Amino acid sequence: MNIIKKRVIICTIAAALLASLLAPAAYAHRMIIRFEEPGLLRVIYDDNSIARRAEIVLLDGDNKELAKGPVNQDGYFSYNKSLKPKLAVADDGLGHRTQLDLTVSQREEIPVAAKALLGVAILVF
Repeated sequence: MNIIKKRVIICTIAAALLASLLAPAAYAHRMIIRFEEPGLLRVIYDDNSIARRAEIVLLDGDNKELAKGPVNQDGYFSYNKSLKPKLAVADDGLGHRTQLDLTVSQREEIPVAAKALLGVAILVF
């Protein structure tokens, strides 16, 4: 039984090392819509780079389009504050698409890397 435990630990460590070596080659990131203030949204990738090619569509509760347009060079999209959108959908035309429910309170999100590190730590220890 002791030999099996050692092999499991060695395989786990080897898999973690292999995954860390291959991570730069398989790097992918996701797009995020951030609610800045009423009338202003920002679209970025999770590495904080600007999603300059993104377009945003604002939808009401019946999925009717309220506003649509591209973000500016800094990733911001401004809209009339009198609009009460329920959902913001962003698409950069490169395969990234995300949405933000504007009816819930916005909170700071835990970065994906931190979530992954926590998961690995739980598995290893």
